[in-house]
Amino acid sequence: MMRRLSTKLASSASVLLSRTTSSSAQQTLPNSFLKWALMGSVRMSRFATGFSPLEAKPLNSIMDVERAQHKSPEELASIWDDYHLGRGHIGASMQTKLYRLLEQRAADCQYFVIP
Repeated sequence: MMRRLSTKLASSASVLLSRTTSSSAQQTLPNSFLKWALMGSVRMSRFATGFSPLEAKPLNSIMDVERAQHKSPEELASIWDDYHLGRGHIGASMQTKLYRLLEQRAADCQYFVIP
């Protein structure tokens, strides 16, 4: 009796689970996964058609080097941070020694998590 009940319960749960997964799959993937996967890659390729990787710019194209020569490193860091603060970017200024350490660690471990 107990075994028959557990078998019946298991089959009912399996039917219910298959109905639930099939209905939720229909909502998230209306036709086929392949169609949506291909559509996503097409969408990404259209988005990235005008993309070109960043290239190094000369410093004088970014800031007035003549005026910067008379400023202290702390003043330059403050000016740089203030300029980028209102542009919606995440950034920071750091000492050369810390940057070199970050650069070395980035070469050793290419993947990291920003806490």
